[in-house]
Amino acid sequence: IEAQVRCLEALPEAGMIWTDMDAVNPQGEIMKRRYLTTMYSAYGWFSRDELFERSCPLSAIDSTLGSRLGDPKLYSGDIFSEMVLGNLVHTSTVLLRRDRLERVGAFNVELRRAGEDYDFHLRTCREGPVAYLDIPSILYQRGRSDRLTANRIDLARNFLATITPVIERDRDRIRLPRIMLDEVLAEAHAWLGGCHFDLGDHRAARPELVASLRHKPKQPRIWGFLALSLLPPRVSTGMRRAFRRMRSRP
Repeated sequence: IEAQVRCLEALPEAGMIWTDMDAVNPQGEIMKRRYLTTMYSAYGWFSRDELFERSCPLSAIDSTLGSRLGDPKLYSGDIFSEMVLGNLVHTSTVLLRRDRLERVGAFNVELRRAGEDYDFHLRTCREGPVAYLDIPSILYQRGRSDRLTANRIDLARNFLATITPVIERDRDRIRLPRIMLDEVLAEAHAWLGGCHFDLGDHRAARPELVASLRHKPKQPRIWGFLALSLLPPRVSTGMRRAFRRMRSRP
């Protein structure tokens, strides 16, 4: 935290800073170091240097802290456009300036049960530059059941509800080609459609699968789900089970 505070002091334009994390099991043993990019798949779109406009070693800001912490790299810049593709910020590692918080406002309470943190961080990035310090600052426990897993459909629904109005409202500000926006919208609709399908609600699944195919027609798997959704649930479930058994054979 001391290093994050020092970085925000040195970067007055940055309204928020976050860090990486290490994943541990319930016994506290390290399962995976640098877990941020594993948990947030949106990092797969860009390298750190592509994502941020500027970077420097921590020692350039504070030589004592840099030496003590192994001189991690500090990145900063405007990443609002890139955040549209998915969350890049882990809430538990965040420090936020009061003036940025006053402009962003509170969490959206209409996004119930899951996904409200992404909406908040996206709005934070919309308000100006942010910073990332490339060092783990917390231990993130894995291996226990959690509500987020149970609320998978809420995550999918709220992700789509977050990005759709942003893309429509801020298209002129988003520095991404249309093909990338179509890709993320196709994934979002497919995710929600798949959740409905898994719950046996084929009627709710179909419009989401169709919307996904409108954004990205070349998706054989989604075409397959759409075809199955036209069959009675008992038949489509049996076919999916048979297909999984075939794929599991050597």
